[in-house]
Amino acid sequence: MAASEAIVKVRTSVGLRVDKVLSAGVYNTVRSEVECCGVDTHTTFMFALTYDSALKEDERVHYQLAVLHTTPCRKRKIRVHNLTTIASPKPTIVFRNCDIEAVVVALLKEGVDRALTCPLSEENSGVRGYLDNAVANSLFKYRMHCSPASPK
Repeated sequence: MAASEAIVKVRTSVGLRVDKVLSAGVYNTVRSEVECCGVDTHTTFMFALTYDSALKEDERVHYQLAVLHTTPCRKRKIRVHNLTTIASPKPTIVFRNCDIEAVVVALLKEGVDRALTCPLSEENSGVRGYLDNAVANSLFKYRMHCSPASPK
């Protein structure tokens, strides 16, 4: 174990907020803050973000993730990661720049979370229904906004 007693906090630009934490084995008291007993080089955290207000085109969007943890030598340390992206209302740019592996992992983590809280085969809120709808909606939106053959 590389560190213990970790607290992870996410901050975002005005208009964005953390909607949900999609990570196993963590305790979150606040949506943007997660506590876990230990972290190492293989620990990952995934946060689902939503926007409350419209983001302007080419506006810079800032994210900050801070990890406060205790090292094996019992020293408290903080590690901060900053990221800036550009907002775009154009679906073609969003689809072109999205990380498909991150999208698949987010869908799988949400599916596992749903599997623990509701029946697997329940029509709309079950895992199968959720994954079917999520994939179908993504493919439909890609076809509508990005495909040259789509009837726009």
